[in-house]
Amino acid sequence: GRNDTAPCGRFADQPYPGPVYDNLTALYNPGQFFSNSFSLSQTTDNTTFRIGLRRLDQAGALTNNDGFWRNTGRVSIDHRIGTKLSIAFTGDHSRSYEDVVSGNPYTSILTYPVYVNLAAKGPDGDYLQVPDSTVELENPLWRQGSRDNYNARSRTQGSLNARWSLLPWVSFDGQFSYDRADTKQQEYVPKGVPIFDDTDLV
Repeated sequence: GRNDTAPCGRFADQPYPGPVYDNLTALYNPGQFFSNSFSLSQTTDNTTFRIGLRRLDQAGALTNNDGFWRNTGRVSIDHRIGTKLSIAFTGDHSRSYEDVVSGNPYTSILTYPVYVNLAAKGPDGDYLQVPDSTVELENPLWRQGSRDNYNARSRTQGSLNARWSLLPWVSFDGQFSYDRADTKQQEYVPKGVPIFDDTDLV
């Protein structure tokens, strides 16, 4: 029968033969978070305006990945011409960029033996696609740097309102609105980048 008291062999009671590498530290590169904003506003007898700008940066936590950023701008103005006509305008525009993760590095990193150095680089200064030919896995650090995958978005919104008070009991209102959103998604492998093929491995 099964001997439940026998050692299972999964605990290292001796030093590991040869060097070991901390590949989790090589993969995770905690980036910084920045959020900056600027606003300017003024009110006079006939005019009120406000301008606002904001920048958001999230570098992410993955080596060779640029993370996410977004720029936003907004302007609003209210103006009265005499006592009968008033105009109001509001507009905002935003752009964002996200460096899309290629593959599934957070899972594949766990399958590498500790004796494989994923942070090793070749003569060209880039990470090695396959650091150890005995391990049939592609280096996730190399994969992130060899692809150009991203999502880019932009959106513009605006509205213009006007009111003409002809008489105390008669007024005319007009409104014009604009809304446009654009999205671009790219999955690109530059020409000349080798495609992983485990049949070439030892």
